[in-house]
Amino acid sequence: MKKLLALILCPFIVLGISSCGVAREGLIQTKYDLELAMSQTSSHLEFKVSDVANENVVEGLGVEWDPHFHMSYNKDKGCNEEDWALIKERAEKLNIQKIRVWCMPTWYEPEKGVFDFETERMNAFFQVLDVAEELGIDVNVTLWGCQDWLAMNNGYWMAPPNDLDAYAENVAALVRYLTEAKNYTCFKELTFHNEPDWEFICDDTVEDWMQYYFDMCRVVHEKLIAENLRDKVELCLPGIDLEDIGTIEQFAEGVNDFADKFDVHSYNFAAGNYFGEIQNRVNAVTECLSQLPNDMKLTVSEFGGSAHVNAYNQADIDTYERGIYYSTIAEAFLSSGVSSMLHWCFFDQYYNDSGNEQESRMRIGLFKYKDEGWEPRPFYHSWGLIMKYAVEGSEIYPFEDETNFVNGVALKSPEGKWTYLITNNAKRVNSVVKISNPHFEQTQMYVHEYNPDTVTTSDELIGSSGIAYSEGSDVYVRMNANTFVVLTEQE
Repeated sequence: MKKLLALILCPFIVLGISSCGVAREGLIQTKYDLELAMSQTSSHLEFKVSDVANENVVEGLGVEWDPHFHMSYNKDKGCNEEDWALIKERAEKLNIQKIRVWCMPTWYEPEKGVFDFETERMNAFFQVLDVAEELGIDVNVTLWGCQDWLAMNNGYWMAPPNDLDAYAENVAALVRYLTEAKNYTCFKELTFHNEPDWEFICDDTVEDWMQYYFDMCRVVHEKLIAENLRDKVELCLPGIDLEDIGTIEQFAEGVNDFADKFDVHSYNFAAGNYFGEIQNRVNAVTECLSQLPNDMKLTVSEFGGSAHVNAYNQADIDTYERGIYYSTIAEAFLSSGVSSMLHWCFFDQYYNDSGNEQESRMRIGLFKYKDEGWEPRPFYHSWGLIMKYAVEGSEIYPFEDETNFVNGVALKSPEGKWTYLITNNAKRVNSVVKISNPHFEQTQMYVHEYNPDTVTTSDELIGSSGIAYSEGSDVYVRMNANTFVVLTEQE
């Protein structure tokens, strides 16, 4: 009788698995799917969405988009307007909300007092801002450092300014040109000198390099006020490493009088790091900022992985696991108070004409270079899903519960649509996850799964595999090991 019952049930179970989606990476769409999925793993987890939203909202998820594509060292390799149209199409498809763009003071002031905004460099720069303006993408302009007549003689390829008043005049001229001559509404933020904690290298005329940095920022701040330009742009400072909390405290105190946003860079983590340790690092920064008299929003204008080869290459850039790391760091950063995150960088391109492939061709983009067909890397799909569904202006609600391997964050769009980002970092253990939300009584959520079967070299983002099973405000999803899932009310 038992054998007969087994024979009768077997086809039903096999058929049920196939039709209900458990075999498709565990999509739970019915009560039966839920019971079956729970019978297949002992890991049953429950997360409750916080009653109260964070103070930070999503103010811009995006990429570094440096203005090299239209320079001769890329055009000579065949890059053309058809390629540029593809890149622009992908920017729109990915819902890039914010970009950071590199600029140098001598690109538009090659000699002291001589301004020329129609140089090859500036035309390439404006090509990027033109796309941002058209697509409604916010722009951070970072003045990387000084060269030529404006630079200290420090023996490095760039330097702090040798004349703070001349530097302030230079910056004011740029702000005036972007906002008044070009009428850009996309230009939102300005950053002075990239990564000053290790690239602000003064010559021997300066005794205290950090104080000189603060003086530089203050002089520019006051110049912008005097020229009635300060309210046209936010100062996003300083752009330093997330690593050392002592250095962060010094910079935070030093820029607090004039910075609108406190900015850090993160190349501190990789696929082996978990939600909790990433969150702890950011919590230390937000605690530091909370002690200061003036509010500064926390932003991350560069992030990537820690598998460094050199500035142009990372060892894990083509791996599936990098996409899992990106979802984990996004969930941890947003939960902990970060309002903006920009991946370095948008796409592979040459950054100079040195002829040294290892130190000219940037290979850390969401997609590869022209000679590799602009092929998307796996994490294009992970970061792409996050940018698309963690929409700008979304309120951020942390999950109240934490585990070592499965974690996430809830987001409520300005239109009132809810999205959950959830990652299972476990290498072997599948989990059935229940998310309870006290802010609504019932929902219908679409499931988008980043897993080895859904990641392709197509530039189309991963579509919905179906609607998740829900009971009132409770939503259920099976999280297979080493996967990332977006649950969203957005279609």
